[in-house]
Amino acid sequence: TARSATGAKAVAAARKGHLESECRNSGGKAVRLAAIRATAEFSDASACQVLLKLLSDTDKDIALAAQESLASLPGSIVDA
Repeated sequence: TARSATGAKAVAAARKGHLESECRNSGGKAVRLAAIRATAEFSDASACQVLLKLLSDTDKDIALAAQESLASLPGSIVDA
């Protein structure tokens, strides 16, 4: 139904927002790395923007994970 589709979209948006927050601000490196990899699975322009910002992270592992996640995004998303 339309109502359940709207609910599913709301849940997905909340999860995505949480993942983006974890990518940037999480206290633990392992959580940040997992969030970066998960963010790439959303395959939309907002994921691309978050990952681009992380390329300049002072932690080289975080920057590399962001680079790898960006490389996994479809071209149409990266071009957006």
